Amino acid sequence: MFTDLAARLTERVDWRLSGQAGLDQAPGHATSPNADAFHSVGSRWMFGDGLAVSTTRRSPFAVSVGGEAEADAEDVSVVFVRSGTWRLTENGQTFGFRAGEAGFISPTRPVLGQNLSVSTLTTISLPRTTIGQLGADVPSGVGGFRLSGLRDPSLSFVLGVTAAAGESPIPAAPAAALIGQLVTGLFLEQQGYRMDSGGVISGLWARGQALIVAQSSDSDLTPTAIAAQLNVSVRHLQRAYALNGQTPAEAIRARRLDRAVLEITATQRSFSDIAARTGFATVAELRRALAAVHSVTARDLRGAGRVP
Repeated sequence: MFTDLAARLTERVDWRLSGQAGLDQAPGHATSPNADAFHSVGSRWMFGDGLAVSTTRRSPFAVSVGGEAEADAEDVSVVFVRSGTWRLTENGQTFGFRAGEAGFISPTRPVLGQNLSVSTLTTISLPRTTIGQLGADVPSGVGGFRLSGLRDPSLSFVLGVTAAAGESPIPAAPAAALIGQLVTGLFLEQQGYRMDSGGVISGLWARGQALIVAQSSDSDLTPTAIAAQLNVSVRHLQRAYALNGQTPAEAIRARRLDRAVLEITATQRSFSDIAARTGFATVAELRRALAAVHSVTARDLRGAGRVP
């Protein structure tokens, strides 16, 4: 599970396909109601050991995947619909997804995917064995997840990772581990596991981290606010974080402090402006955090250009 990734960086591939030639190059068996007008633009980030994330914007088309090779059954894809509509059909059963919804494909027989309008999809692909090692069973076929819309922390985290990797390659291991836990948590919740089961706790921590990454600059972000967005009790959230050696409040402060340190050392913004931009309620709160964690003042940190 994600072995030998310590020194590995993410890799990125971009593509732009159009017309009948683009359909011929697309994965699977792709068709379009208007082949000449077909277009597909996207990027794919590889994290190693079979885990990849792709974001694609496509015109209406249909594609048949799965059922032709044993390798198809070994991979699982989770598809987040960011705009437009997407439909999956297997063995006569159809699932429809709109913006803010997500489904999965784990094919052992042919699955038909249909892009019903110009749509933007973000897809996580990973080996079925990875999810199994993290504690979840993946049903064969297709299905859906219950999300909280386009601001769901799972999607927010994945988009944050790809945005960071889009600027320059990032270490693959930490992102891969979190993405694996996020996907596992989605399957466990979909299957109705108890919120205090180990796998769901792990997924809950990962989704909490995703929210913190996305919203730490909001000074109103608190453990209570995170628990409310994840539809769990503060107690369950605290337990998930305790298993990872910190409290939710400490995780929020750590994220804010990391961003503040970067801004202090890399910009000439005022300390009060940096405090506001990174989620600290006051510059005094930022100074206390710097002293408690790094034993340094903001002025000395700027002068040194790095954390001592």
